[in-house]
Amino acid sequence: MIIHTVSTGTVVPVLNNPVTFSDTNGHWAEKAISNLANHGILFGDELRNFNVSKYVSRAEFASIIARGLGLTSATSGLPPSSFTDVSQDKWHESGIRVANSYGLIQGFTDQIFNPEQFLIREHAFVIIARALNISQLTALASDSVSLQQYVDYNNISDWAKDSVINVLQANIVEGDSTKHIQPRQLLTRGECAQLITL
Repeated sequence: MIIHTVSTGTVVPVLNNPVTFSDTNGHWAEKAISNLANHGILFGDELRNFNVSKYVSRAEFASIIARGLGLTSATSGLPPSSFTDVSQDKWHESGIRVANSYGLIQGFTDQIFNPEQFLIREHAFVIIARALNISQLTALASDSVSLQQYVDYNNISDWAKDSVINVLQANIVEGDSTKHIQPRQLLTRGECAQLITL
């Protein structure tokens, strides 16, 4: 998905100096993390750690999706964010503003976004399904799937079920070895990298 921009369909350029992290060697998401970092979509910390097991906040995910879809340059023509808890001097303001304007991620009642709130997996699946739609990559979908194949399918919120089916059909999500999809679990940084890499 994510290496093709929405506006031009071109590939996001690879950075001249490949990015490496001290804590991703041998991790199951290492390849996805390296690929996205080399395209300037994911970043580590000042100690060159990626922190694969840390959870992803709503602000981080909005910014990652905006960068991945090549939307960050589109912020200049957009009005300031209307969320009362997203000030213009915050690093995540532009990512949240553009992701929200494209309908990728929404806020809560009373114009609240909760940028530091950790994202659960089904919320991420919904955002990814929306990204697939606007990037016109739904043609990657395979045969129809049934949520009932997963032990915990009843834990998927009704409003998220169509999106979960979409990401399953696109082979973005598979579930684990015990046939759990874990929709209410918090999303880790390693899982995030794997989700947005096709």
